[in-house]
Amino acid sequence: MKFDLHVHSFYSDGVKSVFELAAAAKEKGLSGFALTDHDTIDGWQDIPAASAEYDMIIVPGVEFSTKSEGHTVHILGYCMTDIEPLSEKLADLAMKRRKRIEKMTEKISALGYDITFDEVLAEAGRGTVGRPHIAAVLAEKGCVRSRQAAFDKLLERGKPGYVPRDPYPSVEAVALILRCGGVPVLAHPGLDEAFLQIDNLVDAGLKGIEAYHSAHTVKTAAKFAAEAAEKGLFITAGSDYHGFGEVHGQLGSVTLDENTPLPPFLEKYLKGA
Repeated sequence: MKFDLHVHSFYSDGVKSVFELAAAAKEKGLSGFALTDHDTIDGWQDIPAASAEYDMIIVPGVEFSTKSEGHTVHILGYCMTDIEPLSEKLADLAMKRRKRIEKMTEKISALGYDITFDEVLAEAGRGTVGRPHIAAVLAEKGCVRSRQAAFDKLLERGKPGYVPRDPYPSVEAVALILRCGGVPVLAHPGLDEAFLQIDNLVDAGLKGIEAYHSAHTVKTAAKFAAEAAEKGLFITAGSDYHGFGEVHGQLGSVTLDENTPLPPFLEKYLKGA
């Protein structure tokens, strides 16, 4: 069975609906995928219908953007069942994210770029607004060559349009996921030096590592698979698909091979599906 356990929809900063993702996953021969939008579970409402329409296993998940000792750390949470505390925290994060993106848009406009916050909100649509929506507006209006160029020139840390996020401590995200009955996994540990925080996260209750990711080399993936085994963690695999070809992996491009056991939360979910 092939599963892509890191996929984004237009409910955060992807380009496809949950139904479109299910159709694409079917076409690519996937058994299923996990919907892991940034700081939102709005897409969960579409899972039952999309799953039934395309005979596709869709695992409910979320990706938290967090900080630990100054490092950016993304935490994936799967199969949470106690939604109330999760929804309360996500509402708080959404408000802070919106204020941050508004400040970034204002900074970029002050630099002479033709962009407004209303345009960024329109680009986000019903999704959680984020930096990719600023990049999209800038690229579509010809202010930069591409979305990636917008990040390279304006939106990355240290660039003139960047505004730091209010930090959400990584260990708090892990604790919240566990409190909500879910399973916390460290996303793409090869990015942002997130791997430096593995010990702290394991102490907090981390259960798995996304060893296989579109930004990891074969050598990097093997390193994290070995580290997961050493620390008693399971491994996952995900493309981090958004739909922006120049930035993230393609849907289904990263999956666990047939010789790697499915993570325990997925086996449990399959039994109840």
